[in-house]
Amino acid sequence: MKGLERYQLEQELVEKGSEKEGLENAFAAVKASGQIPHGVPGECFYRETCQGIESFLGRLSSYKQGEMLEPLELDLQVGNSEL
Repeated sequence: MKGLERYQLEQELVEKGSEKEGLENAFAAVKASGQIPHGVPGECFYRETCQGIESFLGRLSSYKQGEMLEPLELDLQVGNSEL
């Protein structure tokens, strides 16, 4: 699996890994969707991909402390146009 397909799968797994259910429960859905190869190669690919995702989520967790802030409203003028 390469390129866009891999990126889409990894994005999906990041979202699932961020949820309470985690990556362990996502395998059946990913397998059923046909996004990974069948059999042992698919299981190995999934495990390897999940290790990378878990590592990424671990590094990201230090930035996700506390509650999300409300978005700021901005009134910015650049040159003759207002953004």
